[in-house]
Amino acid sequence: MDRVRTGTVVVSLALAALLVGASSLAEQAEERQVAFTRTSSALLASVSFPDLFDAAAQRRLKNGLRHVVVTRVAVHRVGQDQPISVALQSCRVHYDVWDEDFGLVLRDHRGQTAQRVRRLSEAVALCTTLDRFPVASLSTLATGRSYVAVISELNPVSDEQLQRIRQRLRSPQGGYQRLGRGNSFFGSVVAIFVNHRIGAADRAIRFRSQVIGP
Repeated sequence: MDRVRTGTVVVSLALAALLVGASSLAEQAEERQVAFTRTSSALLASVSFPDLFDAAAQRRLKNGLRHVVVTRVAVHRVGQDQPISVALQSCRVHYDVWDEDFGLVLRDHRGQTAQRVRRLSEAVALCTTLDRFPVASLSTLATGRSYVAVISELNPVSDEQLQRIRQRLRSPQGGYQRLGRGNSFFGSVVAIFVNHRIGAADRAIRFRSQVIGP
């Protein structure tokens, strides 16, 4: 069996078990206040989570090695196991020991941005902030009560794995991917966002927003 088919089988076998706990894992996560705004077509979320970098992680950030933060955002209807919309942000950061500053590359559906900052606190803030981040179309949220679940990990995946995640989440809808059980994309995305790999990362945090209505 080739690698692609093997991966598909693994995801399929894992999906049934993942779905059992997907909703409860998200709903039982710590609740944090997320600022929501709406455009004419999308729901935007803004939230910061600098506590991903504890004191030890901040010390490691200044060792000159490259680090990556991967933040996955999933919109859930209250009481439902599968996300109805998903999105991704990544931040690659390293400390330049010669220039004594931090170089960052941030990627999401809006493209790629490169920045250089002097302060450690600035680097951490840039890597751990969602700023007016589109998470779902308003039509997706037209009925029912929903919340946003966030998983952010420090150094969770290899470059190859991160590229595969980006490809899975690439969407023509403005950065978020709308999901449904009839969508062939559904199984692999649930596996990503329930994220059975938490524990492999250097650090990880998981939280959910307050419940929002239509």
